[in-house]
Amino acid sequence: MSELPTYQSVSVTDRRNGSALNIFYREAGHKDDPVVLLLHGFPTSSHQYRGLIDRLSYKYRVLAPDLPGFGFSDSPAAKDFGYTFDHLAEIIESFTDVLGLSRTRRRRIEVICAFFSNLARPSFSTRTGSRTLR
Repeated sequence: MSELPTYQSVSVTDRRNGSALNIFYREAGHKDDPVVLLLHGFPTSSHQYRGLIDRLSYKYRVLAPDLPGFGFSDSPAAKDFGYTFDHLAEIIESFTDVLGLSRTRRRRIEVICAFFSNLARPSFSTRTGSRTLR
């Protein structure tokens, strides 16, 4: 049976301005299993994946972050943070780097996107070499 999901936050650096952002995420599964990253849609949060996290965690390490401005993650003012799909992809890349999921570990990250985050998918996949499942 799968591990129960945990709820935590991690501080990531916004590479555009050097500021720190707290990104909330849900995680389940074993740390050595293949990684599935669940990116939520608009206007929701990682909460939309609560049922799927449990179903996937028996076989995968499942991570479901709240994008900046959503759920329990930081919500910088729009004048200070460019809420573009490329910028959100950069933040998710920083998130995966902080958790040690970078390409240097030669670990592929499978990405499942809802509609809104699917728009950031091409940028994230190109930057990280991840494969996206829809």
